Amino acid sequence: MTFSFNLNVNDWAAFQQYHRGRKIPFYNLVYPLIIVMCIALAVISIGYYIQFRTVSTVIWVSGACFLTLLYILYIRKKSLDNVRKAGLEIEKKNPEAFGLMSLNTDSSGMTILSRKVSKTILWKEMDRFEENKYYFFLYSKKGVVYIVPKREMEDLSGFRSELTNYIE
Repeated sequence: MTFSFNLNVNDWAAFQQYHRGRKIPFYNLVYPLIIVMCIALAVISIGYYIQFRTVSTVIWVSGACFLTLLYILYIRKKSLDNVRKAGLEIEKKNPEAFGLMSLNTDSSGMTILSRKVSKTILWKEMDRFEENKYYFFLYSKKGVVYIVPKREMEDLSGFRSELTNYIE
């Protein structure tokens, strides 16, 4: 099976987010929980104000929660920007790791062709693979992760079954 894909810094940043979420599952739950809490407090505050026409502790607390939410979202955006900057630095140091690539798989392994490099990885050198909605992440036993975007694949199930068959 052969297909081409374009790997960019945003793909690398997406892997970093995925990896962080896998290491700390709580990380994926924090933002939805805070948003739900802020919405609930805002609804309670509005109801309280309509009922009693007075500013109370509930309204002050919901305001504080809202400001906390804004601060957390700001920190998250700053963190993502830092990850992208790190990705740009990696792209400068290793330009062959980004750009247009071709992946060819057969019974012995897979060959990745980039602008300057051709690398063959045997299936026995691969440790495992994971996938999310947008990517396949192929982990080698040497600690290298190969990011394969799904956006340009035509036969997802065929590639998935090939990975399942060959990676132990």
